[in-house]
Amino acid sequence: MAPGLVRLERRFDAPPKSVFRAWCVPEDLRVWIWGSLANNVRAEADARVGGAWRVSTLGRDGSRWEISGAYQLLDLPNRLVATLTWNAPVGYEPGEERIGVELHDEGDRTLMVFTHDGIPDAKSRVAHVEGWSDSFEYLHRLLEPLP
Repeated sequence: MAPGLVRLERRFDAPPKSVFRAWCVPEDLRVWIWGSLANNVRAEADARVGGAWRVSTLGRDGSRWEISGAYQLLDLPNRLVATLTWNAPVGYEPGEERIGVELHDEGDRTLMVFTHDGIPDAKSRVAHVEGWSDSFEYLHRLLEPLP
């Protein structure tokens, strides 16, 4: 896999529309996108093509860290694509990055295929795999609450 691309697959015991919603609704984004780094999270999302999304957390250094972008494609409940910009210490100068989410209905489950493109080097790619994996644990908790 190229250093600039992360590709992760995750299955959820939830319908595709619920997983899709988690990427577009501020109340849902607030719960999971910063994963274990979440602290005093704020979220905004204008879920339409060209609409902006932004989620910030209070960083370890006391400053506000932010991830943001604009939705480029919204095909409910199958696929979404958005730009991504970091205003957080990710170890490189922010550049043009993009995330994609494909949702495959598997009956009672959904397979999410996630991609993050535009990461500048292999070291940063490894850090993003770890970060997104952590965040997806919180997405799992949001979508599959204990009875």
